[in-house]
Amino acid sequence: LIGIEKPDKLAQRLQQASVDGVFFMDIMQSSGDLVSQFRQEALTRIFWAGGLMMLVLAIGLRNLNRMVRVLIPVVCAVLVASAVPLALGDKLNIFHLMSLLLVVGISLDYGLFFSYSSEKIDNHQTLHALSVCAISTITVFGLLASATIPVLQAIGLTVATGVFAAFVLSWTFSRNTSLICKN
Repeated sequence: LIGIEKPDKLAQRLQQASVDGVFFMDIMQSSGDLVSQFRQEALTRIFWAGGLMMLVLAIGLRNLNRMVRVLIPVVCAVLVASAVPLALGDKLNIFHLMSLLLVVGISLDYGLFFSYSSEKIDNHQTLHALSVCAISTITVFGLLASATIPVLQAIGLTVATGVFAAFVLSWTFSRNTSLICKN
């Protein structure tokens, strides 16, 4: 049925009529409830995964300064990737949230590679390799951001801006550790 002005009244009348196999379901309300429940569950799981990620980093890196140099770009990249759609007038939806998971993963990789390169291997090789990765990722997701389909736009915009921020911030913090804390 389309154009029902008082869905509660219709549901009540159908219930009173007690006709077998006939019931009222507000599809918009039900799908909205499902999306809201999914969003809440996703945020809870992301919170726990973030805590676990920090614990694994603390155990693996065993260096607070290096851990901070890795995590600050991750957090900032997620904030930037979340702020851009909001600044453009969009509300964050499920596709933004799922894209933020990709931003976290890529940001973490950049942070770890840049922090490792400053200690062990040639910085120019690392910068070149990560630059190629970042440019290709930003290009592909930038193309998605220019799509006319809203879902693809949301995914593309979120990942492209997040990856750009992650790359720049990870490189910056790896180059100048005094931005964070003294060695």
